[in-house]
Amino acid sequence: MVDKREVLMISTCPQDSNSLVPSGKCNRKKEEILKPTSVLAYKKVKIGVDISDQMSSYYTPLRKPVKWFKKVALELLLDTCVVNAYVIFNADRQNRDKYTMLKFRECIIKKLLENQQTLQATTPSPFGTPKTTQHVLLTLAAGSSRKRCPPCYEKIAADDGVKKARNNEKRVKTYCKGRTNTPAMCLACFNKKH
Repeated sequence: MVDKREVLMISTCPQDSNSLVPSGKCNRKKEEILKPTSVLAYKKVKIGVDISDQMSSYYTPLRKPVKWFKKVALELLLDTCVVNAYVIFNADRQNRDKYTMLKFRECIIKKLLENQQTLQATTPSPFGTPKTTQHVLLTLAAGSSRKRCPPCYEKIAADDGVKKARNNEKRVKTYCKGRTNTPAMCLACFNKKH
């Protein structure tokens, strides 16, 4: 019995034969549908994977120009792991409303952003101010004198002594807005510190 056309199948399981067995379903004429044993075995094993792939495809981060190895990492991290976490999360919510996949992903993103903000607020920077302060390199007002770049001065003083540091110190008209007392700073030191 053939529905539309003949289909060739190959299987690595020795128990699969070319005989047709009842699938447990009936067609419109109430006749039992027969399928090969390899098809039934495949459907029995692959149903969970197919549902997982379907769920991960709804909000996939994959885009065309991404290289293949990045696609594999994104697939594992942002699709498979999130779907598995989603299934476990909803299974744990027995009598409460279950989350949709979109709502679950939004909750993950919100929590990650909250953690990032609290981490930035609690982590002190090398200058003693929180990292949330905006560091910008600005130029001193016109007419103001050049000032010593403290990081450059300290480096020269540590390497060659204070006397040589006074003679070779770098004087600049730029300063870091984010630091207290707005100390002068050259571009190289600014890039190193931030």
